[in-house]
Amino acid sequence: MAKRSDSAGKDRGSAQDHLRQGHAAYAAASQGLDDPAVVPEDRPLDPDLLAQALEHYRQAAAGFAAAGPATLEAQALLGQAEVLLRMPLNTPDAPERVTQAEQCARAAVERLDCVQEPALATRGFLLLGEAARYAAQAKPEQKEARLRSLSSLLESAAYLAQDQDDVLSLARVRAQACHVLRERFEPERDENLLDAIDQGERAVASLREMPETRAFELPALLQHLGNCGMKVGGDRVRWLAQGRDWYSEGAAAVDARRYPRLHRALNEHVAMAEAQLAQRDYALPEMEMVARYSSGIQAALSDHDGAEARGLAWGFLAWAWSLPNTPNVHVGVAHRKLAEVAISLGNWEEAQYHLFHSVGVHSAVLSERDRWYHLLREGRDLLTQALHRNGQAESLEAWLNRAAQSFAEADAACARGASLIDEDRAAALPHFEHALNVFPCHPAARFYWGVVRMLDRDLAGALADFDFSIQLKPKSLHTHINRAVVKLGLGDREGALADLDAAVEIDSANVHARRMRAQLYEQCGEREKAAADLEVALKSIADPQLKAGVETKVGELRDIADESTAFRG
Repeated sequence: MAKRSDSAGKDRGSAQDHLRQGHAAYAAASQGLDDPAVVPEDRPLDPDLLAQALEHYRQAAAGFAAAGPATLEAQALLGQAEVLLRMPLNTPDAPERVTQAEQCARAAVERLDCVQEPALATRGFLLLGEAARYAAQAKPEQKEARLRSLSSLLESAAYLAQDQDDVLSLARVRAQACHVLRERFEPERDENLLDAIDQGERAVASLREMPETRAFELPALLQHLGNCGMKVGGDRVRWLAQGRDWYSEGAAAVDARRYPRLHRALNEHVAMAEAQLAQRDYALPEMEMVARYSSGIQAALSDHDGAEARGLAWGFLAWAWSLPNTPNVHVGVAHRKLAEVAISLGNWEEAQYHLFHSVGVHSAVLSERDRWYHLLREGRDLLTQALHRNGQAESLEAWLNRAAQSFAEADAACARGASLIDEDRAAALPHFEHALNVFPCHPAARFYWGVVRMLDRDLAGALADFDFSIQLKPKSLHTHINRAVVKLGLGDREGALADLDAAVEIDSANVHARRMRAQLYEQCGEREKAAADLEVALKSIADPQLKAGVETKVGELRDIADESTAFRG
């Protein structure tokens, strides 16, 4: 019995030595930081010292697990978690380290008595929250559930910090909650962002009173708050201005000499927000839109609602084509999302169709130096899988080569056809046909094919082409105007008016759309509306003769409208 006791004592003593050495190595690695728990990206810690600290903490945890006590084992586990999280998070082995950190922090929290060790438990909750937040990014299908669980965990941490009257820990818990809520999309994205802002503002209010946080921790949180503001929908002017103000406060507070990267980022964000306000650019950030579509698709698939998921994926594709620069990486991602929906429904032929398009677009817009180049590699792998599933493995290389060249080839064919269409429709037609054969979802080729059919009086065929082109690119002014012409030819006056409404919404000063709509309004007896459209059109008409004719028409419409009013009176 005495020998066993002596052995346990030696194990405990050795574990305590490892714990002290782990603390010492981590302190040496963190030398010069305001707080070892807050490590900025531009101040990487010494990797050798971190590795030493990690090994000592592991040895300590193993020793305390065998000989006790549980509190010291928890300290060693938290040491491991903290060291793992302070190692670089942009390396290939980072996901595995984050998972280990989460496991260590969770094990530590389970071993602690929150009543007896509230401060240590709060630290454990904070590290578990940080690790779990990073780990959630690695598995999109589990992300919402994990973040929801993490939000509950942080509520417990906030209770502990409040109970201890630990203002700094409470501020850090709220900052962590702000980070978690910013990543959540369900049940309602903007509500989550507003909750994130509420938590962040409460944390900022506390940090402002602590001089030791002003060099980095406070400005880093202000940057995060600014990012939240930039992503909130609704009153975009308000939130862009608020985001700019948070960025500005952070830029003024940060120690630019010690943390140049954060200082530069904050000033760049101030300039970005001011530019958006000056240009009245109230669109949500592109990556926010991508995240909203992706989250919605994932949620629909989790609910086994394939129709909803497919509709959202087509909406994603239409949004991607509506951006100023097309094609773009998001077009390829949207096709991949459509493929993922098809796979979830067991339709590998449809998946192959969209993966073919995804590879074609990404091959056209990405180079090996692009940060998104992995999307092309992943798309090729998925297309390979689809080809195997569809029994086309024998022609695998030919399919992959065709996919890689498809968009560029279709684009070139479409450009050749567009250059011929005014002079020789018959000569232009084969080019559009070729473009659609090699890349069926090419909106410009589909549009021009519809124009040729319209001019050849194949109105039903033209309508189908314009319908599909608008499904791909709903903000195409000329497609809406041409579809209005086709619908008029088919006797669908109401449908034509809807297309002209859409065209005017896209470009309120477009003379052609305004004059066409005015003509329709007049035919419907709505002369006031017709006159109003023509008056707007007049502001953009430069030709004197045309302008005089439109002015005369406005006068006639006003006179008839006045007579009609007097008659009714």
